This record gives sequence, C-alpha cells and structure tokens, in this order.
Amino acid sequence: MPIDLVSELFSAAIRAFALGLVTLVGLLLFRIRSSAARHAAWTVVLVGMLLQIPLGVFAPTVPLKALPALPAPIQLMESVRISVSAAQNLAPASQTRTELKGRWVSSSGRLTGLYLVISMLLFARMALGILGPAPNLARC
Repeated sequence: MPIDLVSELFSAAIRAFALGLVTLVGLLLFRIRSSAARHAAWTVVLVGMLLQIPLGVFAPTVPLKALPALPAPIQLMESVRISVSAAQNLAPASQTRTELKGRWVSSSGRLTGLYLVISMLLFARMALGILGPAPNLARC
C-alpha cells in the first residue's frame, strides 16, 4: 500500500490545525487563565500534532466521497485542427507560444521539496541553537 507523502502531510496539517483551533476556542470559551492549565493544553496539542503522521498510517481512514473522474477529452475534427494550425501560422511571432524545454516537476514534487527544505532549515536552526556557544551573560 503506497503512501502519498504530500496527501499525508496535508491531511496531518489539517488535523493539527483543527486540534489547535479547538484548543484555542476551548481556552477562550471557558476563560481559562491559569498558566499551568494553558501549558498543559498546548502540550497535549503539541503531542497530538507530532503523532498525526504515525497514527495516521496505522489508524483507519475515514472514506470521503470524491468527485467523479473527468471524461476523456473530445477529439477535435481534422478541419478544426487545420484551421487552428493555420491561425497559429498567421499570428505574430510575439504572440506565439514558445515550448518550454526541460524536465517538468509535478506540483506534489515541488510541495514535497519545499516541505523538506523548510524542515531542514528549521532543524539546522534548532541544532545551532542547541550546539552553539552559550551567550556571555556576565556583561549584562
């Protein structure tokens, strides 16, 4: 059973956002002012966010109804193809569409790459903060 990484990350992000939103609304609705209670609530949210992907793999999924697939594209008549190609030949050079050469990357590939780059930057920032030199507080 292959797992689509982008859809898993997207669904985990939505669930994590919903968890945080429910917690925020609950804290505001019940007017909880205790810093210990707020800290405990947000700690539970953090743990829930971190467990979204591992639990999402093993937990049963909720089936959602999807839109039906699009029908196959309609084949154009040969006369229409000829008229379109003739119109393209008559169009000025500035309006003609140039074909891009190179490798195409799907949007899910771009999103996955962006997610990984941001994750690595945040991890590097955290590692530098932990392993970096301690600030000199004697001058303060």
